[in-house]
Amino acid sequence: MKFPRLFRWGSYAVSSEKIVGNVFVGSNSGLVYQVYDGRQPSPPPIVDWASGLPKQGDPFEVFNLLSWRCRLADDLIGRGPELDELLSWARSGQPLRIRFLVGAGGSGKSRLAAELAERLKAQGWYAGFSALEQGASLPVSDKGLLVILDYPEAWREQVRSLLREAGREDRQKPSAPVRILLLSRRPFDEWRQDVLDARASHVCDAHEVAIRALPTVSATVLFKRVASRLAQHRGYSKPQLDGAAIDNWLSQSPELYALPLLITAAAVHFVDSPDETLDLTAPDIVAALIDRERTQLNRVGRNTGWGEHAASRLVGLAALLDGLDASTMRRLAAPELGIGLPAPQYVVDGVRLLGWCRDNRFPSPAPDIVAAELLRQVLIDAQDRRADWVWATLSETGADHIELLSRRMHDMVTLHGPAERILRDSLVEAVTGKPERAKAWRGFLEANAVGFRLSPVGIAVGQALLGMADLPAAERAEILNDLSNRLGDAGDGGPGLAAIREAVEIRRRLVEMDQRQFAPGLAASLNNLSVRLSDAGDRAGAVASAREAVDIFQSVAQENESHFAPDLAMSLNNLSAFLGNVGDDVGALAAIRQAVEIRQRLMRENPGRFAPDLAMSLNNLSLRLHNAGDGAGALAAISKAVEIRRRLVQENPGRFAPDLAMNLNNLSVRLHDAGDGAGALAAIREAVTIRRRLAQENPGRFAADLAMSLNNLSRSVGDAGDGAAALAAIREAVKIYRFLAEENPDRFSRELAGSLHNLSLLLAKASDGVGALVAIREAVEIRRRLAQENARYFAPDLSVSLNDLSLRLDDAGDSAGALIAMREVVNIHRFLAEENPDRFSPDLASSLHNVSRRLADAGDGAGALVAMREAVEIRRRLAQKNPGRFASDLANSLNDLSLLLGNARDGAGALAAIREAAELQWHLVQENPDRFAPDLATSLYNLSLHLTDAGDGAGALGAIHESVQIRRRLAQENPGGFVPALAASLQALSNCLDTEGDGPGALAAIREAVKLRRRLVQDDRDRFAADLAMSLNNLSVRLGDAGDGAGALDAIREAVNIYSPLAIEDPGRFASALAMSLNNLSLRLGDAGDGAGALDAIRQAVRIYSPLAKEDPGRFARDLAATFHNLASCLHNANDSAGALAAIAEAVNIYRSLAKENPGRFAPSLAKSLHNLSDRLKDTGDGAGALDAIREAVEIRRRLAHENPDRFAPDLVRSLNNLSAHLMDVGDDAGALDASREAADISRSLSQRHGNSGLHGIRRVSDGDPA
Repeated sequence: MKFPRLFRWGSYAVSSEKIVGNVFVGSNSGLVYQVYDGRQPSPPPIVDWASGLPKQGDPFEVFNLLSWRCRLADDLIGRGPELDELLSWARSGQPLRIRFLVGAGGSGKSRLAAELAERLKAQGWYAGFSALEQGASLPVSDKGLLVILDYPEAWREQVRSLLREAGREDRQKPSAPVRILLLSRRPFDEWRQDVLDARASHVCDAHEVAIRALPTVSATVLFKRVASRLAQHRGYSKPQLDGAAIDNWLSQSPELYALPLLITAAAVHFVDSPDETLDLTAPDIVAALIDRERTQLNRVGRNTGWGEHAASRLVGLAALLDGLDASTMRRLAAPELGIGLPAPQYVVDGVRLLGWCRDNRFPSPAPDIVAAELLRQVLIDAQDRRADWVWATLSETGADHIELLSRRMHDMVTLHGPAERILRDSLVEAVTGKPERAKAWRGFLEANAVGFRLSPVGIAVGQALLGMADLPAAERAEILNDLSNRLGDAGDGGPGLAAIREAVEIRRRLVEMDQRQFAPGLAASLNNLSVRLSDAGDRAGAVASAREAVDIFQSVAQENESHFAPDLAMSLNNLSAFLGNVGDDVGALAAIRQAVEIRQRLMRENPGRFAPDLAMSLNNLSLRLHNAGDGAGALAAISKAVEIRRRLVQENPGRFAPDLAMNLNNLSVRLHDAGDGAGALAAIREAVTIRRRLAQENPGRFAADLAMSLNNLSRSVGDAGDGAAALAAIREAVKIYRFLAEENPDRFSRELAGSLHNLSLLLAKASDGVGALVAIREAVEIRRRLAQENARYFAPDLSVSLNDLSLRLDDAGDSAGALIAMREVVNIHRFLAEENPDRFSPDLASSLHNVSRRLADAGDGAGALVAMREAVEIRRRLAQKNPGRFASDLANSLNDLSLLLGNARDGAGALAAIREAAELQWHLVQENPDRFAPDLATSLYNLSLHLTDAGDGAGALGAIHESVQIRRRLAQENPGGFVPALAASLQALSNCLDTEGDGPGALAAIREAVKLRRRLVQDDRDRFAADLAMSLNNLSVRLGDAGDGAGALDAIREAVNIYSPLAIEDPGRFASALAMSLNNLSLRLGDAGDGAGALDAIRQAVRIYSPLAKEDPGRFARDLAATFHNLASCLHNANDSAGALAAIAEAVNIYRSLAKENPGRFAPSLAKSLHNLSDRLKDTGDGAGALDAIREAVEIRRRLAHENPDRFAPDLVRSLNNLSAHLMDVGDDAGALDASREAADISRSLSQRHGNSGLHGIRRVSDGDPA
């Protein structure tokens, strides 16, 4: 009988009958399973729990207390659902399963994994941690084996080996469950390609378990448990814990402070300093604990003869590596470094004597965040020696630790903000100007995973290498190529472009020497050059480089198609994008079609490998076909992409469902373009359904995708008229992104800001101005923080949100704040345009255009004009280079410039600007009527206004007629989009027809405008009520002219009733409109015989207009003059001769000033007021003054009638009749007769031309027509 053997490792014993096999895991061997053969196995993995809490004052006390191994909180708090999910994963499914547990540093990944191991060990599993970098043979229990691998990102190649071996179909299957759990800071998205390349999708769960900061309730419980246990351990009285105070402390930054590590740190600090802890920030608490730890470490070091700060310096520098070996400790002990360690020959023994070595290595401090803080403090102490300390620690192996160094930098930034750069600067200084060191650290230059924080180190390495003498040309080109990439990562586009240009030139020369060897490298550099040129705004250069790259790849693919066809397809993809950027839709379409053809051929040969690539190219083909106006083709291409993705999902849903959701997103857009709103909504809803399911299973990986689709769903349901559902969707997107950004602000803050921006737009559309302002302010705050860290990358986003903040502030009546925000936008764009004019000049012109509008609203007409002129100047230059792209923008700025010039009394300049705008847009409409007809209609509308001001009534009428025709056609196709604009043009048409004497036409036009605006008000009163009131105002005038006094009075009363509450809510916007309506109400009441009501209404109008005209005479003086004119008539009717005279005199004075600046516009009004002044002077007995006034009126009207007899001859007849009467009063019968005869002659002429009698006879006529 064979008895089981008992194997022991220390106190740990295992029976041979429990072992069913061995798994070799780690190093470069990957993962190998072997059936147990009965021999002595290696020890199983363990969880290295601490034996107890450290003694107060011992070295490393703080590090040990904060370590998960210490188990300072007995229970696992706040991670119950995640633990249950991992237990379910371990106990079920196929024999071998791999999974990622992801979370930020300090989130508790190791503690959660250790507790999982304990649960499984209790059920008979072998479970614990193993080292990826060191291969280990681990026994498999008959219940199962759990292997926990920490920091896999630091051992990427070992992970790839593990995945490759695990994915092999021919490997032996374990006879008991084997589970590999990888603890990573990086989400599964960043591991996905490794899994796919290893063909390990069937064993690696695509749904990571993601953990984040604890909920507030759990965080507070953890704080109390830790503080209570530590106080008990030290023999202190039970701490007084105020839950509300803890909650308040956590609320300062929940995404940071509620990390288990930082809660634990705060609780430890609280035990010793209860009065100050909750008044400190979490970074201050960590720094204080490190200060305490350094004091203890340095005391131990001094007691053994080390320098004052040597011990803590050694521990801090160990954080640069995974630990210090003997040779590294000897380097650090060099006297010239001044660290204070024993001499090199004694330092290793000195460290051993202190008991600080483990397996002949001095271990790296942990946990990560406190290690990073200790390293930071040590580098600050080093001052100008920091670069030498860093080099002595890392030496030639520095580039092997990019992942660890990135982690340390990230943790420093997490604690101290984006300005914290001491580690980065120390690494840069260590290699700057030192080629030999740079050779050893070349990995910083070559590695694509360096990221923007470590990219300056790569840049320093590249620059140092370029300084080497006798550098071979091929190697120099390779360095320049990589340097360009690192400069791009750092946002330093100019030098990056220069580097890749030099690389291309070198490789051109090399190709001349040996085309076969160097042509692929040249093509690769040309590809990079095209990207850099595009980033720099040189779209034409990007196209040229991409074309050349394509030509080379086409040539080498002819010789070796299987090797280079994928590269050719990729370069064609890039070329297509760049051709699209320069407006060459035909070329872009041809390029992407060729890419699709290649990938279709590749897919036929190897569908498993190339079907996903084909789907991607079909996606891009859809975009190009859309830009080429082939909506049907675009829809067909994206539909085919969706079809491929659906097949792939059936074969492997875990891998391809996310891609299907992405294509459904784009399918929704194309269906929307095709007018299939229902289909678009169905597609995006399916995308959301897929992503919601994925996000429920794995929020860490798919929550962000869900949020993106919710953004698009918000648009689609909004287009379908469901504003409430649109708001609900965007709010859910914001909620998700907020949650993600709390855990990983570096990755998701930008997306959160974008969704907040969209939320603000929808809230504004829903008339929730307060909510819209809150949302856009938060978006600006986030984007401002991001821009402080990386201005070149994030400043453009900040400018977009500041632009919308300006709009929301303006909506809220804060015009000063709106102007400040827009000025900041201009400053950002000016800064960006100075560095990169080709890329950012269009943005600068746009922001200048917008700030001009804000300045105009603030009453700074001169400043507005300066800004708009600069915008026009920039856009004119851009349009000369690329009219297809910028002519429309130039026309828009010319449109606004014309309005500003009109306000500045430069009628000629205003008319020239609007004529140029209309001409540009007319040409654009010939090329693309659907896109530019709305803009042309707007320019024609404004042209009509300026022609009216210039006295060209016929030209004004022609322009507004054309505007109405265009807008009527647009409104038939899209009522929701263009009915408001049509109503505005009809109102302007009514005014022009009235000016030209077509009363019935004017009345018909304004009636149609009122009818349209009544319908609009039924749908959205808040938005359209003021427009309706304006049209009612004009309708009242037209009805009055037509003799319908009752109808005129009803219309103007309705206008006043609408404007009155609006003016109370927003006087800055509606007070002047109310005054205008009161003016017209006064006229209508007077016509109806209600003199008292007329006088009361006109006095209200004067009270409103007087302060407005004083504050902004350019805008309101003419309105005040018209109101005084009408007030004079009302006072005259009320027998207040003195008051009437004073009022009409005010009107004359204002009109005289206005007519001096712009006679073409205001001479008619001046003549009318002089006519009535003459009557009022006569009433008060001033015959001489009356005669002077009427003579001046006649002279003005005689000039006007000479230029435009149809319009002004009737007015001249009235004034001549009054002149005749005044001359008779002073006894000048001959003069009176001459005036009367002239009036009769003019009337006779008018009668002959128009077929009616115009003879008035000799009587005094009041010229009190409404203004």
